[in-house]
Amino acid sequence: GRTLPGAADAPRNRRAWRCLARLVADRRGASAVEFALVAPLILSLLSGVIDFGYMFSVQNNMISVSQETARLVAVGELTTSAGKTYAEERLMLNSDDYTVSVGQVGEDVVVDIGVPHAKVALVDLLGLFDSGALTTQAKMRIV
Repeated sequence: GRTLPGAADAPRNRRAWRCLARLVADRRGASAVEFALVAPLILSLLSGVIDFGYMFSVQNNMISVSQETARLVAVGELTTSAGKTYAEERLMLNSDDYTVSVGQVGEDVVVDIGVPHAKVALVDLLGLFDSGALTTQAKMRIV
């Protein structure tokens, strides 16, 4: 009897293949691995939705405050300096890094409000809000 090369290793190879087959068939832990792969993407999307929602809320607040301030200055209830203080007190921002200007241009009262994106972003995981600013301007004719 001649033996084929590697014939002595055949039982060991069969055991290795069986072990590999059992490992491939074993589904325990698959959910954990899938969650680990998908969780960062889901959390990034969720933080983006929260950031954009908060920015829209801040923008709406800025628009409302600028329009209300312009109206009060235009009808003579506030001076321009009192209008600036009025606007600053009503802004709902989590930052003191904003600009408010109230002035008169011809027969119009102009209120400008601005805040950098980076100061408004809550989470900003991807650094999307490092540049730029939220701004609004309201004009009212003096009566």
